[in-house]
Amino acid sequence: MILRCLFPFAVLLFAFDASAAEPFIAIRQAMPAVLHGDFIGKTIEIHARHPGSCDEIWFDAPDVVCTEKFARETLGRLLRWRTACEKAGIRFSVQQGNTLGHGQCLRGTAEAKPSFSTYAPGDLQTFTDDAWMVDAHGGRLTWRRFCPSSPETIDAAYRYAKLVLQTLRPYSYWPDDDLRLGFCTQRGCFCERCRGRGPEELLAGYLKAYRRAADEVCPDVRFGLQTVAPGRPE
Repeated sequence: MILRCLFPFAVLLFAFDASAAEPFIAIRQAMPAVLHGDFIGKTIEIHARHPGSCDEIWFDAPDVVCTEKFARETLGRLLRWRTACEKAGIRFSVQQGNTLGHGQCLRGTAEAKPSFSTYAPGDLQTFTDDAWMVDAHGGRLTWRRFCPSSPETIDAAYRYAKLVLQTLRPYSYWPDDDLRLGFCTQRGCFCERCRGRGPEELLAGYLKAYRRAADEVCPDVRFGLQTVAPGRPE
């Protein structure tokens, strides 16, 4: 059974085999919760008092669209929870938000502070048009989602994953939100590279960048994947 609560709360995964070697209860914390120390500290403290109530926490990392400076600063704020998790017997893991993009996360204003869905322009990298998805009519998507087969996108994913893994060295890494080639756009990307290839094939190729980064700096990390991809480019 999967229970999804509204942000910034948790996603709880329950499995009913008590003898399983892998974690059977994981909590996913979205970025607003992660950056508010009191909330996370109390969460860890509560589960430390109740052994077995939580095996692993997925700490939400910033997005690929962020500058390296912003990502480093934010990851540094996450790193402080590793020791607290270890003392509580909880595995310290990372869940990446907006892997290919909800889209709205890429918009911001000069007055906006970085948050769950908005980044200030100065905290965003600059990408060429080739990095973004193409719609069924040949136009670049207005929500600015990443094309999974763009060399520019893949390189950005590799550099970002390497930074995350070098900094946090998590037990597991979940690049799962949002690999939505068949959800946000119904059919995904229609560029010449992606056309005619199924969503899972495109995602597997894209995620090789994550494995390459892991092999270089954190080879023992485990990867988990969630996709929402019922459609396929035609």
